[in-house]
Amino acid sequence: MEDTVTERSEQRPKLEIQTDDLKPIDLLCPFPADEMETFEVSKDVGNVKNNSAELLNSK
Repeated sequence: MEDTVTERSEQRPKLEIQTDDLKPIDLLCPFPADEMETFEVSKDVGNVKNNSAELLNSK
């Protein structure tokens, strides 16, 4: 495998987090319920055999 060098403009920015006082367990927190959205979907969505764009519009 060869090393790859990319231009600075092609590189993704690194996540800016202060990790000095952060422990891995601190990253495990529930998503705020008031920021969640729910959508009614068809039972077909739960079947892995179904794979079509029509599932996005089903109820």
